[in-house]
Amino acid sequence: ANVGSETLQSQLRVPMVLNQLLPIGVKGAFAAIMLAAAITSHNIYIHSFGSIFIQDCVLPLRKKPFKPKDHIKYLRYSILGVGITIFILSILFQQSEKVFLFMAVSASIFVGGSGAAIIGGLYWKRGSTAAAWSAMIAGAIISGFGIIINSIVDNFPINGQWFWLIAMVSAATVFIVVSILGPKKLHNMDKLLNRGKYRIEGENGSDEDKPKRGWRALGPTKEFTKGDKIIYIATYGWTAAWTIVFVIGTVYNLTSDVSNEAWLKFWKIYTWIYLVTAIIVTIWFTFGGIKNLREMIHALRTNIR
Repeated sequence: ANVGSETLQSQLRVPMVLNQLLPIGVKGAFAAIMLAAAITSHNIYIHSFGSIFIQDCVLPLRKKPFKPKDHIKYLRYSILGVGITIFILSILFQQSEKVFLFMAVSASIFVGGSGAAIIGGLYWKRGSTAAAWSAMIAGAIISGFGIIINSIVDNFPINGQWFWLIAMVSAATVFIVVSILGPKKLHNMDKLLNRGKYRIEGENGSDEDKPKRGWRALGPTKEFTKGDKIIYIATYGWTAAWTIVFVIGTVYNLTSDVSNEAWLKFWKIYTWIYLVTAIIVTIWFTFGGIKNLREMIHALRTNIR
């Protein structure tokens, strides 16, 4: 209760409770796991943002490829630049929002516009380069404004999650408007996606293959093995099941008087389901990861470029 704002108190509540509940040893193991997760997450973010900048911003403007050695060098510079930027921003910006809301609005700097650019570019022949850049810029500006305004104004009525939604809707709208108002050039989607007569020799598929439409587009394709299909169905089934639980629980809570004891029982069952599932998946990923790592090392030793 003596720590800063209500937001900071909310963020510290779970760590403080775990500090009281977990015994010595388990507490240290938990801290080690969280540190490892933070490091791997940052590795992915830094590498992703650094390579996106070179591949999607520098190379299109340069209009000719780098030599392999130079390409690696500039990727490293870009990744280093992202790391320095993160370091500076972490000093300048104070945490004024709950962690998940801040992650939402910070991720939407890229994600807010990238969805419109990727989906519009791959599925709409009217999509244009100008529309893609406009969508990305719109998403970045709105998300950046969300970070700044929530950092300097306490209890601003629009939080990070809402700014993410606003950024995505605005970026999609900008993409559509710029594409419609721009040059009436239609892209050859078969050429873009290497279909039909533009198919690359040696790749799966045939000239007669046509993309599935509607709900069939969400189903597994012939490249899926039997195991892939089981994993695919299980993953979507898991998400769909919890979505149904969420909808039913929300409706029931809004229409009935639910006691704290009932909710506590629900969360107890929920936690046990996730705990058992997590143990199974952890064992599965551990053995599968070791197997895949051995396959990768073997491939690196034997494959000829």
